[in-house]
Amino acid sequence: MKKSMFSTMPEWVSRKVELPVANVEPKVWQTKGLNDEQIAACEDLLGRHEIIASAGTGKSTVLIARLVRICQNYPKAKVLMISFTKKAVGELRERIGHLSNVDIVTFHSLAYKILKSADFDFTMDTSTSSQEKLLETFIGKRNISVAAIRKSLHDTQSANKDIIAVRNAYLKYLHENHIVTFDTMQLFAFYMLLKDEKLLSKWQKRYDFILVDEFMDVDAIQVKLMELLSEYNGNLTVCGDMKQAIYSFRYAVPNVMEKFAENAKTYDLTINYRSNSAILGLANRLMNVDKPLVAAVNSEPIFPKYCVAQNSLDEAKTVADEIENLHKDGESYNDIVIIYRSSSMSKAIQDELTVRKIPFAGKSKVKSSSETSRKPRDTVKLMTIHASKGMEFKTVFIVGAQEGSIPSSRSMNLDEEKRLLYVAITRAKERLFISYPRVSDNNRPNEVSRFLREAFSV
Repeated sequence: MKKSMFSTMPEWVSRKVELPVANVEPKVWQTKGLNDEQIAACEDLLGRHEIIASAGTGKSTVLIARLVRICQNYPKAKVLMISFTKKAVGELRERIGHLSNVDIVTFHSLAYKILKSADFDFTMDTSTSSQEKLLETFIGKRNISVAAIRKSLHDTQSANKDIIAVRNAYLKYLHENHIVTFDTMQLFAFYMLLKDEKLLSKWQKRYDFILVDEFMDVDAIQVKLMELLSEYNGNLTVCGDMKQAIYSFRYAVPNVMEKFAENAKTYDLTINYRSNSAILGLANRLMNVDKPLVAAVNSEPIFPKYCVAQNSLDEAKTVADEIENLHKDGESYNDIVIIYRSSSMSKAIQDELTVRKIPFAGKSKVKSSSETSRKPRDTVKLMTIHASKGMEFKTVFIVGAQEGSIPSSRSMNLDEEKRLLYVAITRAKERLFISYPRVSDNNRPNEVSRFLREAFSV
């Protein structure tokens, strides 16, 4: 077994500090599988409600419990539950079972159904290149970008007259030619509801309750769509966590949950069932929030470990050494993930794992040079922080935790970059390893991420 290069005391901390540990709830009282916080979030069903579900606090469990309670108390009620991905929708459907009065959909599938119910026959244009060429035609010599127009399709509040003019011309062309794109589907659905009172009344009366998952990721059109559909019955529940809001590039509304909370009853879920108290201690110190995460399990914490490698190749070898040690101790490869800010940072890791014959999977592909007798599904997972959201692993390696990567030198949103690191940290259940190379691939010196320095007050 090779000597570990990781240490619980970071090299960049020049003085002795007390390693952060979260508080532990020694006895989580549960009724029917729910703790007191979760029960409170399921009791009041009528009106507007916001569930602030921090990482690992049982968000899906609470949403399903709330849904079941609605069906029990209002057996004739029709319920709409919205999540963001087909995978999430599938998982919710599987957990809920057969409830005939519940529709579980994505925003885009909801918009599709609204358009079809409006007797609007259309063709889906899924070609990004053809859409961009068409937009460039409408832009002409105006000093605006295609990206600016695409953004305006998710938020109608643009003050730029040129953007408004191009967007409207583009939408008019699509509508007249019965063409819908992924970017315009929700906008067309929203506009059709606004202009057709019978259609709007039909959809408003169709659902007695609406529940929205991952609300921190919604764009402005999705917010308006939810507000419009819930206007008749007024029963709208949203669930999410702004500490995990990492999709501004998908036009998510900043601080959308804070805005919604101004006119809603709120509930906080803070008891974490995923991570040990030492991992949660680092997460809490990183975000410095008023309502920190509390560990549900009172077990001996395994403190996060840190390493400053000489370069990216050395970092890859150090991580591979640790994985080999863990595997020899009985850890399944399936329980291990290596997370990074961007896919470009994974090459050295992939090369080293290949040399070591450690099977790994990234972007849904399994790579292994090992003997064929090993099950191909038992693999170390490689993914970006964005791809890891919503997942959990016993052992997490966060590589490339240096300035320029976390936060990214290309990002102007430091708050979101910090949230990315928070998401990465809170994927870990038992063990967390954080590393970065002392020297970059272009031979420039690296410094540890400012967010980690802040967490240790150095």
